[in-house]
Amino acid sequence: MSPLAKELFYLLQSGEIYSGEALAQRFDVTRQAVWKAINELKVGHLVETIGRQGYKAFYPYIPLDQKSILAKLPKNCVDDVITQIDVTSTNEEIAKLPMKKALVMVCEMQTQGRGRNGKVWVSPLARNLYFSMRIQFKTQALANLTSFSPALGIYLVEYLQSKNIPAKIKWPNDIWVNGAKLAGILIETSAKSEHEVEMIIGIGLNNLPLADTNLTQNKATSVYEVLGEAIDRNILVADIIQLISNLRDDYESFNIPNIVELWNHNSALYSQKIKLFSPAREIIGTEVGIADNGALLIQNEDGTVQQYFSGELSLRAYA
Repeated sequence: MSPLAKELFYLLQSGEIYSGEALAQRFDVTRQAVWKAINELKVGHLVETIGRQGYKAFYPYIPLDQKSILAKLPKNCVDDVITQIDVTSTNEEIAKLPMKKALVMVCEMQTQGRGRNGKVWVSPLARNLYFSMRIQFKTQALANLTSFSPALGIYLVEYLQSKNIPAKIKWPNDIWVNGAKLAGILIETSAKSEHEVEMIIGIGLNNLPLADTNLTQNKATSVYEVLGEAIDRNILVADIIQLISNLRDDYESFNIPNIVELWNHNSALYSQKIKLFSPAREIIGTEVGIADNGALLIQNEDGTVQQYFSGELSLRAYA
């Protein structure tokens, strides 16, 4: 997105209607330059034309605000919450920063957002939640961390359900509503020393409808399409930080949630015939839950049950 398009977007969030001539004068550019930038915003459904009067924002916009987020958190919950206009990827950028306990980064858009297995995560300006949280564990927690990803997915689903969003989890860490993808979780874990393990948790959540659904590999939905309104992302960020912090504390104290029972109630494909596949193989069977280590349990046609860890595997309903 061009610098002028971004400037126009933020100006139009006031709710006022600006004519093309007024915008050209304000930014000391030609009407042609304004028209080109406005068309960029129209492609993303960020602004609309109001008759012959001019332009205004398509959706109400509440910017990400560090002070607002921190005010909703307990003291000393995180080292910092960093808000950015645009970055390549919040997971990549947060990995470069110093930290002590926990660090959070959110942004208005990503230029190289990514999901599992190197897939692109479409990240347009000021529409959705692009979130990363970097946390540390003592190494004794490492043995149990294979179940952290599904546990987080389940907790995020239950949080969304409390907001009247009928969310379900699709293994290993996608959040679905009525057969369409609402959110995804990308977790990257690394050993920093013999005493510490570090985890970066990336969450992308569609808050407003995507302008071009052809850009996504799955059918997508958004909070707006489900509820008829978007959620203030500052509230989302603060709530998710506390959710992750509480879950981290549980794992540190070995108070591991019973994900086996929770999964069956919250899975989008539990007891359904599914296809589990990668570039190298394909497995057809029935999802019968997950193991306490986070592995997916698939029942084969002969009645045997096998465990599968995520790796490069993807899961779909069998059509």
